[in-house]
Amino acid sequence: MRAVRRFSSSAGDPLKTLFTSLPIRYLYNCRESAFDPKTKQRYNPTNDSSSIPSSIVSVLPTPNGAAVIFNNDTTTTHFYPQSFIDQINPNDRYPSRILWHKSPTEFSPHHHATVDFNLISSPPQSQEQAQISENPEIVRCMSLFLKFGLVVVKNVPTSSPSPSPSNPNSWPIEEISLLASALSQGSKTSLHKTLSAPHYKRPGGVLHTLYGGIWSTKSDDDTFSTSSEADSAYTSDPLPLHTDLTYALIPPEIQLFLCKKPASAKNAGNSSFSDAFSALEILRTQDVNSFNILTNGDGKSGVRFRYWSVDKENGFHLMNGGRGDFVGTKGVGEGIEIVRHNPLDRMEVKLKSEPEYEMLDAALNKFEKILDQNKVNFKLEEGEAVLVHNHRVLHGRESWEGADRDRELLGCYIGAGEVMSRWRVENLVE
Repeated sequence: MRAVRRFSSSAGDPLKTLFTSLPIRYLYNCRESAFDPKTKQRYNPTNDSSSIPSSIVSVLPTPNGAAVIFNNDTTTTHFYPQSFIDQINPNDRYPSRILWHKSPTEFSPHHHATVDFNLISSPPQSQEQAQISENPEIVRCMSLFLKFGLVVVKNVPTSSPSPSPSNPNSWPIEEISLLASALSQGSKTSLHKTLSAPHYKRPGGVLHTLYGGIWSTKSDDDTFSTSSEADSAYTSDPLPLHTDLTYALIPPEIQLFLCKKPASAKNAGNSSFSDAFSALEILRTQDVNSFNILTNGDGKSGVRFRYWSVDKENGFHLMNGGRGDFVGTKGVGEGIEIVRHNPLDRMEVKLKSEPEYEMLDAALNKFEKILDQNKVNFKLEEGEAVLVHNHRVLHGRESWEGADRDRELLGCYIGAGEVMSRWRVENLVE
């Protein structure tokens, strides 16, 4: 958890300086009294310019935030919680992500970002500890995930001790659900209480897609026979580094892989991961024109791809409808939020001339070369899970000799909105 910076009214009034740097309408409409105290929904915002104050009379620190008086009504004090100050204070940022190529030492998931499932899943010892936020291993897991975009979870069970008609292959459904819920549900809810509820009543957790909720790369496993298997993941072929579900309007934030059975041959079927944000930063320093072609970095370029997934047997035809910016940003020249890259699912882009295709091909080739040069490669062992930031970290796989079923991973996705909600509750992001 990050330290909270408190202001005093001394030293040239830094608190007042911070508040007066904001647009007055924005500040006035963000006052605590403008929101319902229970639901946190806004009351009617003030859109009438005549009712907006023109200046701040005073700003004073309080134990839980700040008290502000405006010039339109000097008899009324408006309060702002500490969370608002944390959000607007440019000198008190949340723990920033660490690009892999800028890590103090060469990035290694097993060295830099490993947590223990036994600590995450340990039941609370008291009612006070029943809040997820009381579990330091979960908070540490989320903090590492925000920094690196990849976390290895050790000691995850690979089978259920009690098979049932709905789970004939003894998948560790409860354990995977627990891990997914720990990262995405509200932290004021007991994790173990949540898991005692039916799946359809659980907040956050596993996201259902065309592949089902929890899926297996072993396609002859009929635990959930209605899910799609129209994907190269169900083979022993190599997979290039890619984003999953590029054809969704918003790809899931987190992908969870659990190794149920590693490939039997030594050093076969290794998993590969690469930090796409890091690769783009390297590309920007080496070839800014290629960077601009892929990212709209100059406000003029930027490529938009269409991605699709077609499974006629199960009745799926998904397409992102041309909304697939290769890179999503907050604005021209601002931070990257998502990289959407999957050569296997990408449809051909329609450009105006052959030189444009040549420049795009060159930019993609340089990006992919940097990805490959900076990837980490390791073999997942039985009971190891990886949490992958699907908006940032691309993943792939080496091939292996033998049957397609010689290696089995279980997996699921966790939705972006629920994940961000969980992180905000823990004050890890805005």
